[in-house]
Amino acid sequence: MSVRAYPIKKIEYGNAVFNCWHDEEFMNLLKEHDTVVFFNEGGQIEINREAIAEIRETLKTREVKKETKEIIAEIEKLFDEYGEDFIVFDCF
Repeated sequence: MSVRAYPIKKIEYGNAVFNCWHDEEFMNLLKEHDTVVFFNEGGQIEINREAIAEIRETLKTREVKKETKEIIAEIEKLFDEYGEDFIVFDCF
């Protein structure tokens, strides 16, 4: 079995949805649901639809800031817009 590596020809960025350093509450929710991919100064985070659904369930019994709810709603909107079950975010 082999896995081939292909060059990336084009990356198109959308608007920033959250801040990896400053939206701590949201980042902590991601960590609780095993979503965060390692990053230090920057990197990538892959968020899947299932994790956001689990986070949404968590919010039924936990109070979070309005901004955190807005981030979750924006990501849900992107899932529908892109027609994907996961989104990769570049953090820089």
